[in-house]
Amino acid sequence: MLSHLFSWSAALLLAVLFATNAQALDINEDAVAFLQKLGKQNQEIHTFCANFVQVKKVATLNRTLSSKGYVCLRKAEAAANTPQSQSSENVYPASDALLFAYTKPVSSGFIFRQGKGNLWQENPRKTFVATIPGQSVVVAIAEHIYALLVANPTNLLANYNVSPANTKAASLHFTPYRQTTFAQIEALYHREDGGLRNISLREANGDSVEITFQGVHINDILPRHCEMYLH
Repeated sequence: MLSHLFSWSAALLLAVLFATNAQALDINEDAVAFLQKLGKQNQEIHTFCANFVQVKKVATLNRTLSSKGYVCLRKAEAAANTPQSQSSENVYPASDALLFAYTKPVSSGFIFRQGKGNLWQENPRKTFVATIPGQSVVVAIAEHIYALLVANPTNLLANYNVSPANTKAASLHFTPYRQTTFAQIEALYHREDGGLRNISLREANGDSVEITFQGVHINDILPRHCEMYLH
């Protein structure tokens, strides 16, 4: 049985937030209610896999850059139940793992596992730390995607100012509390399964990145190109 991501402690924290002056804390009650629902839906999501199309707009150059790739998320509960984990005598404690991979125009990306994340090029097994601005953007994209895919209400409220982005769509507007590459973020979720479908990230200088997830698979066995790199 999957453990509840939206645990009793998370519910207690949200109750405290509601009991406190929401306006003083700059907390939108509609957004909190949406996050509560989203958190419950995401209790049932233990694997997520999709292709994506990314469009980056460079404001100063009036230029658009397109890339493609795929993303795979395996939560800790699913990792603990894999044959590899159950048969291993010396295995790390199960944890969330995310593979964010560009396939075009170049093979590169970000991998997160065992609480740590790094970039990779050509081979996800050979990771390295970001050292230049272009690499840091990829790290920032992957970190925000991870937070929004996992959709833990307590963590999201602790790290973002959250408000409804569209009353007709299941979308939320996020403003990071700490300084980050992106100043404004908008995320669109699927109403039925609670899975992330689109994310738009805007930098302070006007540049933006929009990622649309296609062919989403939830709670399916992860493809080999995902599974082999998440252990």
